[in-house]
Amino acid sequence: MIDKNEECSSPVFAASFEGNRDYQEDFYAVSSHHNQTLLVISDGMGGHSSGDVASRMVVQSLTENFIKYREFEIIIHRGIEEAREKMLDYGKNMGATVVVAMVDKKNSHYNVILTWIGDSRIYAVTSPGRVLPNAREIGISPDNKKLWLLTEDDSIIWSFFLKNELTLDELTQHPIKNQLDYSVHPDKFQAPIKAVSRIRRFTLEQDDILLLCSDGVWESFPKQLDIPKYLLPHTIENSLPSYLKNAIETGMCSDNATFIIAKMNDDLFHQNCSASEPEIDDTLPDKKIFKHIFSSNQKK
Repeated sequence: MIDKNEECSSPVFAASFEGNRDYQEDFYAVSSHHNQTLLVISDGMGGHSSGDVASRMVVQSLTENFIKYREFEIIIHRGIEEAREKMLDYGKNMGATVVVAMVDKKNSHYNVILTWIGDSRIYAVTSPGRVLPNAREIGISPDNKKLWLLTEDDSIIWSFFLKNELTLDELTQHPIKNQLDYSVHPDKFQAPIKAVSRIRRFTLEQDDILLLCSDGVWESFPKQLDIPKYLLPHTIENSLPSYLKNAIETGMCSDNATFIIAKMNDDLFHQNCSASEPEIDDTLPDKKIFKHIFSSNQKK
């Protein structure tokens, strides 16, 4: 369990935004233990004082089990089941999505094992010549990076994409893009089994990037291939927080938006941070959005 809130440092960058809502239902954490790092984001459902609690339950249950166990399958099964039971005990109509990845290193390669439930996503950014088996290649970005989607959405319209009736870009603009057909929920007894059954493994190289994000992030990009250029900025102005701040102001991003960017290098295994505790107040998110900016890049 992460007991205190700290800022991540390079090569991990994370932030949460309320968007145009007056409450925050997303929660995230980064935890390092025994030369492994766990990255997790959960997007709560159920409104203020329910969705925010649900996402926190999911993240804390997973991070607590990460400290106790080394096997990813056990961490996932126990973590999701415990979160589901806590929601059931809480007694409110609540649920959450989750994306979770664990990274370790063998020789010069970074091994990533991940799973998900819902429509939060995990992307990878690599050099153009790389191939990631079992990943969905989105394409080469304008800044000459290859963008991959490592998860799938548990949404009603995802099947339209699988049948080539919608592109990923078109899906971000669809009016029912946020309607889910599965989540971590008290009534979803098979959620732990579902998450374990879809576990995927990937091998990344030095300087490759993982992006974990809630749906408020990916749906703010009309063109998915624009994502990579905001992940390793040279200035604050072209960073992902700045992009999201502008998306909120222009109405492109109306949902809560949370991300974790993790660049593959050995400093990744010395990170422990989490989102702020859920609060009921009028704090404006834009007062804090540059807390986790890319300080190492600004020193170049």
